[in-house]
Amino acid sequence: MADRFVLALIYGKILPYMSASSPGAQPSASIRAAQIGDEPHIARFIRDLARYEELEHHLDVCEERLNRHLFGEDPACSALIVEHDGEHAL
Repeated sequence: MADRFVLALIYGKILPYMSASSPGAQPSASIRAAQIGDEPHIARFIRDLARYEELEHHLDVCEERLNRHLFGEDPACSALIVEHDGEHAL
């Protein structure tokens, strides 16, 4: 069986993570829904993307507002987190 790969497109970079190639093996990367506590990482990702796109001067992001929009009573958005060996990718 050929190895499978998980690809994460983040800020114009494609990051390959080799996943499990044999039954029962654990993949090296995982994707999960954002949870409370991820706000600093999400804010950093947003800032990095704005910098990459040269739009940082238009950016107004804060962790408290992200928390409200992601996890409040009426969430306005959602996010996925890519982790590699238990750490946030990038």
